[in-house]
Amino acid sequence: GLNKEREIRQVQTITYLTGNASDSEQGGDFVYWPEGPKGPMKSLPVVSNSAIVTDGVHVAHAVKVWKPESSADAPMLNKDDNNEIKYIGNEKWQIFINGKGAKVYNESELRMSFISRYICFRDEEEEAAFNEQTGQKNTNDVLSEMSVALDEDLVNGENRKEARDAILTNYLQYPATGGFNYCILPELVPGTAGSVFKFIFSYFC
Repeated sequence: GLNKEREIRQVQTITYLTGNASDSEQGGDFVYWPEGPKGPMKSLPVVSNSAIVTDGVHVAHAVKVWKPESSADAPMLNKDDNNEIKYIGNEKWQIFINGKGAKVYNESELRMSFISRYICFRDEEEEAAFNEQTGQKNTNDVLSEMSVALDEDLVNGENRKEARDAILTNYLQYPATGGFNYCILPELVPGTAGSVFKFIFSYFC
């Protein structure tokens, strides 16, 4: 990568609170590409009270859609709302949108997990140097570094699509079966149509 010499390795843990191996036919498996985005995909079933430990930075990973045939029953949640899911007893959970109760689910219908990341330092000196860092880079700082590396103006260039393609090709390679990021559609569609997409997608992107 561009900043490999400054890289701090990380360990990511995905801990599952629900699920069992027999549910794989309904989706929800953890999938990953240990040989890189062009290598074969492998999968692990989700099992309650278990955890998967991976290199969350270097190993491409995702989750298969859980119960895809039931996706039509999932509520459309606006990212700007206060969305919560609360346990209401009898192994049932309810979604609340801005404090107002919405759909109720049985616990068996849900996949629940939490994710934690751990930074791995070589020694105490590296940890101290990391903790003493001050200031943060903004988007233009990062794009400027990439511009030098790619010999292309990613900050002031007129063709934003070419700039995005250069970044994706060189720094953000995803598996071919990893799905599509629909949130970038407004950026790819020019003119009025792009503005319409941006308005529609603003609810969840």
